[in-house]
Order: sequence, then C-alpha cells, then structure tokens
Amino acid sequence: MKNQKEYENNDISVVKTIRLPKKMAEFLDKIALEENKKFNTIITEEFEKYVNFTYKIRKFSKGIEITISDRFFELILNCLTDNLQLIEENAYKAGKEWGKEYLFLWNKELNNKKYARYKELMHFIGFLDIVSKYSNLFKYDIIEDKEKLTIIAHHNYNYKYSVLLANYYRGFIENITELAKEKYEIELKEKSVIFHF
Repeated sequence: MKNQKEYENNDISVVKTIRLPKKMAEFLDKIALEENKKFNTIITEEFEKYVNFTYKIRKFSKGIEITISDRFFELILNCLTDNLQLIEENAYKAGKEWGKEYLFLWNKELNNKKYARYKELMHFIGFLDIVSKYSNLFKYDIIEDKEKLTIIAHHNYNYKYSVLLANYYRGFIENITELAKEKYEIELKEKSVIFHF
C-alpha cells in the first residue's frame, strides 16, 4: 500500500460530486467562457489555492488571511508614513477614483434587497459587506435608531490604518452617492472607524 507522501505527489484525478447554488454555477460558466477555461479548471485552481496557500496561511494569521488588489496594496505602501495628512490625501484620492469602477463591477451584489431600506447608503453598505466578508480588512456592525445610522468598521491594526480606511471610504462615499451633499461624520479610533449618517 502506498504511503501518504506517495499519495500527495500523485496526479491521479478522482471524481467528487459538489453542490453549488444555481446562480453561482451559471456565473462560473460565464467566467469560464470569458477566461477561455474549463469549469473544472477554475474549481481545481481555487481548491489548489485553498490547499496550498489559504489553509496554511490561516495557521499563522489569527485564522484569517487578507485578500486585496495590487492597487490597494500599492495604496498601503504609499501610506507607509507618519504624515497623517499624506495618508488622508492618498486614501481619499483612491476612494474617489475607484468608487465608480467598484459600483460597476459589483452592481448586482450592491443592489441586494437586504440594503434597500438604506436608499442612498445601499451601495456603500453593500460594498462594505463584500469587502468585510472576503478581504478580511475589517469587520463591521450597523447600529440603527430613529434619527441616525451608525456603521462601525473594526480592524486589528493601528491609528494610521484607521486614517487610511476613513479617508478611502470618504472618497468612495462621495463618489458613488449623493451623500456628499448631506451631513455625515467620520470618527476615528485606534482600532475602528465610525461612520455617522
């Protein structure tokens, strides 16, 4: 009988049945066509990434890994300074520039009925939801009362990161909504950013 290492180095394929939500399967078919790949190739690549990277990196990173675009990583590098004004400027500029692109890219997800009651904030909250869930850059809570809505983005880093997030999302908000014309406040803490609407 083969030992474990021999099995790990073996490229023999096996058939496994998986269940996917219909919409996800349809979207994966669309991506496969767009990227000129087979459905199975996409699934295998993502599983391989999970086994060889995600699973292992979680053992060393408090159970989570952070996933970001190269341009957000570049933004972080550009904000490696103690000059808070420079961080504010760089982050705000990026949020302003990228907001419409993200709105277009995630249009269906951001129009989720779950957020429809927030009207002008629907796209912003929808985007926070996606970023929080898949990137692990922060987690957020929503607190509602009759007069205002408060969104708290919690993170594990430092005040400079709070400055970056606050100004990035300030630019984002002002780009994708009419909220630039409305009064809202952003409060910065060491480990969180609080948006008051």
